Amino acid sequence: MPANSRKTDPSSQPTFVFKGTVQELKSATMKEVPISARTIVVSVDQVLEAPKNLAKLGGHRITVQLSGKQKARVGQEMIFYTQGWMFGHSIAVQSLNEEPIMQSKAHAALLSRGGDPVAHRRSREVR
Repeated sequence: MPANSRKTDPSSQPTFVFKGTVQELKSATMKEVPISARTIVVSVDQVLEAPKNLAKLGGHRITVQLSGKQKARVGQEMIFYTQGWMFGHSIAVQSLNEEPIMQSKAHAALLSRGGDPVAHRRSREVR
């Protein structure tokens, strides 16, 4: 193996990527989630990459535990790069990274690509 080759740790890769709008701060959609300054309730506006069981979450409110890299405010639209955390009558995910939506070419391309979020996830994993 070449010296500059690195294996990517699968636990550091997002499994559920979505555009969402922050609805509540220091809150959760499930009583099992420990509420902190990093837990927020988000409305899933658009699923971008997902496993099959999360691909239809558009329009649902879920709990997100923020990575701590960004501050969130109610009404803010963000792209969340997450992994599953808790599943029950709702869903809670842990964010590996979150980005406020900006009018950048990268965000425009990501949000307008359409297609199947499950296929997009598989494609990224192959790369």
